[in-house]
Amino acid sequence: MWSTKEALGELSYVQISDSHMRFNKPANMDVRATLKATVDKVNALSAVPEFVLHTGDISHLSKPEAPGTVDQILKSAKPKDVFYVLGEDDVLNDDGKQFLEGCGKGSKGVGWYSFDKKGAHEPLRQGSARGRGKPLGSQHSSIED
Repeated sequence: MWSTKEALGELSYVQISDSHMRFNKPANMDVRATLKATVDKVNALSAVPEFVLHTGDISHLSKPEAPGTVDQILKSAKPKDVFYVLGEDDVLNDDGKQFLEGCGKGSKGVGWYSFDKKGAHEPLRQGSARGRGKPLGSQHSSIED
């Protein structure tokens, strides 16, 4: 049986940002544990969100293993769809290549997504991340999907 929210087609999602894997300063000495605690809070929600959206800075200063680490941790979240939008720290050294290999699976072009949820079409595009506001690749081209 459908609940009122489902009948109305309300869409819920969780946004996570700035995981900064490999960061280890007094502000957060164990970023893996912090992200795992965040996933525990997502999993404790009374209603499972449709998806998780991680909005950038997965890595800290483009460390190679960061995207894979975040992806593995977020696989334990109840929402099975996880989408990523890169941040400036994700593209510092290689224009986002590590990011796209680790977290860009299922994305198109330079990491954009387009999908349908609850009757709504959702396009997710990368922002200006490279070199303090310079466009990343063809991000300003049109999205057709």
